[in-house]
Amino acid sequence: MLKWESFSVLASIFLTISACAHRLPPPGKPEIEGPEIKILNLNELAEVSDTLRLHVEATDSSGVKFVRVGIDGKLLAADSTAPYEFILDVSSLSDTLHTLEVSATDSWDNRSSLKLRIIKKSNKESSENADSLKTKTRDGKEQ
Repeated sequence: MLKWESFSVLASIFLTISACAHRLPPPGKPEIEGPEIKILNLNELAEVSDTLRLHVEATDSSGVKFVRVGIDGKLLAADSTAPYEFILDVSSLSDTLHTLEVSATDSWDNRSSLKLRIIKKSNKESSENADSLKTKTRDGKEQ
């Protein structure tokens, strides 16, 4: 009976320590927080055209390994050198609401992400106006 009581006490100590361990970094890993991310040039529900320019600030005490950008769950670009600036061709996206996600990973492989909803609007009107301004030369070629 004494062996069972000893095992029971040891098991409850182990479970108590295990339950609290999630607050502390694992051995050899000094921190568990992901990088802080800021999107500098877009706000929630920003309207974007066929080309999306994105400026991201990612900081972490251990250093940032890379920043990734995706829309609607599809990875579009990654960068491992600050400043994190992206020029994305989003012309294939439908003219509707989309979710932009920026994620950053630090030197200890901690990851954080930031989601922002954007509204895609094509430049169809401007390209149609440009087409109507084209003129034809005498031999029928467009200028």
